[in-house]
Amino acid sequence: MDKFNETHFLADIDIFLSDLKNRKVPGEALCEIEAVAKAYAKKVKQTPSDKGVEKARKYLKSNGLVAVQYDKGVGFCVMRKDTYENKLSDTLDSNQFSKSKGTSDVIVLKIERDINKELLTMRKKDEISESLCTRMRSTGGQTARLYGLAKVHRVNTPLRPVLSLPGTSYSNLNMVLAKFAIDAREILESTNLEPNENLMSLDVKNLYTYVSLKEAIDIALRKLYEQDEPPSIARKTTKRLLNIAVSQVHYKGNESWYA
Repeated sequence: MDKFNETHFLADIDIFLSDLKNRKVPGEALCEIEAVAKAYAKKVKQTPSDKGVEKARKYLKSNGLVAVQYDKGVGFCVMRKDTYENKLSDTLDSNQFSKSKGTSDVIVLKIERDINKELLTMRKKDEISESLCTRMRSTGGQTARLYGLAKVHRVNTPLRPVLSLPGTSYSNLNMVLAKFAIDAREILESTNLEPNENLMSLDVKNLYTYVSLKEAIDIALRKLYEQDEPPSIARKTTKRLLNIAVSQVHYKGNESWYA
């Protein structure tokens, strides 16, 4: 588990409160949420660390090992660090990704600047509203990271790649786009099967690296604008936002930057 970062936690709370304010949540409720969050941060900061966890962390580090969380279920497995990095490299070294140059601080600041500049351009062209632009803007974004979850139920324990975006420069944009999404669960719950019909699900091998981003975005746009209540912004604007959120993501994996 990563060390608790009070500054990042409170920054995320500020973003959350700003979003609630835009949604016309009463001021008293906002003050109560802020007070509870600050009290929690103070309590965590004062809580002594678990010595057992610290010893385990030091042991793993000194022996070149890493604890990798299970892909399914609760638990983790211990893996050699070089083995973990090699498995993750199978994803990172695919043709779909390329390495980026620069230091973490420079890259993160550039990502944030580019996203905000693009949003401001859309606002000036009246493609998005002022409130929507404000909700999607990024401030104090953190580094996006790619890590792997261990598929211990598979031969040779492959990794499921996961791209962690909460708290990054893409977070606010993603939260807005997520509100446009179709709820697949509602569709399934409202679907009535005939007696001679069966519902089936399919698994895809290496889905993460074999999905065509362009095709995925086109399908998402078609589905979004086929809804009874499609997004209020133009289709071409939504496509540009999806491209930023999906096709222009810079992240760190195995201590290197990729895009």
